[in-house]
Amino acid sequence: EHWLYLPSVGLLLFLAGCCLELPLPGRRIVVAVACAAVLGLGTRSFVRSTDWASAETFYRRTFLAGGGSIRVSVNLALIYSARGEKAKAESILRKVLKADPTYLVARNNLANLLSQRGEKAEAEKLLDSTSRPTMTERAFSPRSWTARLNLAALARARNDDQGALAILD
Repeated sequence: EHWLYLPSVGLLLFLAGCCLELPLPGRRIVVAVACAAVLGLGTRSFVRSTDWASAETFYRRTFLAGGGSIRVSVNLALIYSARGEKAKAESILRKVLKADPTYLVARNNLANLLSQRGEKAEAEKLLDSTSRPTMTERAFSPRSWTARLNLAALARARNDDQGALAILD
C-alpha cells in the first residue's frame, strides 16, 4: 500500500474540491463520512504499525497475510537461517524456487543452507547453475557473482585449489 500514498493525495484534493461544490447539507454528510473514514483508517494504521516491530515480524505477518512475494519470502528465509531455523528457511526457499526456478538469490541461499548441512553435491549443483546466469537473470540479479564465489569456496573446501581458481577466473 505504500505505493499509493502519493497518488492518493491528488485524488483526495479532487474529492475535496468536489465536496466544496455540494450544498451545505451534503457537505455535513461528507464531513461525517470523512471523519468516520479517518477514524477507521487511523485505527487500521495503528494496528498495522505493530508489524514494524522487527524485520521478522514484518516479513512473517506480510507472508501470512498473503503477501508472500518472492522477495518477502527470501528475506524471511534469511532471518530464519540466521537464527538457526534452517528447516524453516529451506522450506521457504524451496517453495520460492518452485514458483520461480530462475530466482538466483533463492538458489544461492538454498545452496548455502545445503552446504552448511553437508549436502555438498546438491549445493554444488545449485551453485553451478546459479553461477552461469542468462542475460535476463543478470538484469534482475546483478549480484550473481556471489554464486561463483560460493562455488569456488566449495571447491577450496575439498582441496581443489586449481578448480577454485578456474571458477573465479
